[in-house]
Amino acid sequence: MGGSGHTITVTIPRSVGFDLKKIQKIQADLVARLGHAGCYSGFDILFRQEQEFVVNPESLEFHVPG
Repeated sequence: MGGSGHTITVTIPRSVGFDLKKIQKIQADLVARLGHAGCYSGFDILFRQEQEFVVNPESLEFHVPG
C-alpha cells in the first residue's frame, strides 16, 4: 500500500484521542501497515475523532451520548 499523495483517514474514539501512548501505538501500527516502519512521508493521514449525536424527535434538540 505504498506510494505518494495518498490520503488515509483514521477514525478514533474519544478515549484514544486524548491518550498520547495510544495515539503513538496507532501511528506505529499504521506506518508499518503502509510499509514505512520509520516514517509516513508521502501520506496525508487524517485523524478524526469519533463523535455521535442523537436528535430528540420531539424537541429536535441534540444530545451527545456518553
